[in-house]
Amino acid sequence: RPYWTHEQAFTSGLFKGVSCEVSEVNLVGNVGTHLSSPFYFDPGGKDISELPLRACLGPGVVVDARTERERLPIGPDIFSGLELEGKVVLVCTGWDRYWKEPEYEDHPFLTEEAAEFLRDAGIRLLGMDTLSVDDLGDPSRPVHRILSRAGVPIVENLTKLEGLIGKEFTFFAVPPKLKGASAFPVRAFAILGSPREEG
Repeated sequence: RPYWTHEQAFTSGLFKGVSCEVSEVNLVGNVGTHLSSPFYFDPGGKDISELPLRACLGPGVVVDARTERERLPIGPDIFSGLELEGKVVLVCTGWDRYWKEPEYEDHPFLTEEAAEFLRDAGIRLLGMDTLSVDDLGDPSRPVHRILSRAGVPIVENLTKLEGLIGKEFTFFAVPPKLKGASAFPVRAFAILGSPREEG
């Protein structure tokens, strides 16, 4: 075909008659399934280019917080008794079933006390299957603030977390290395099985 998605095909350095697609991407970093770096709510925090790889992957645990109740606050009690230090903590609310529906904005959320508990537990990363880990009705965004200041990345808009409940796995949510970016979409996934020792 003579043209790709742009008005002019890319032909520089190619033989006559040969062209290829060079894509231009223009998007907001906090869209879809994305990772927010500490820089998102902490001016002195690491942006996504400064995050070490180990901050974006690691052994995970899923906490089952599935509910039918809209805007349910999730407190620290749900995490009690779990070994969380150095872990990727994923909170499964089941709210991904409302993706692209008006109800998606009425999601469950973590309380400020839950964020403080996770910070003090020394978690590596927090992920949820909701639009935000925070109550969107609270403009102070306490969960983001507390975890950002503790250097903990956050992944939002995850899906199908129920498939990981009760299983051993390693979670991955590695963004591209973009200097100055506070957040960026990721293709999050998990590999089942006992996590390998880190070297």
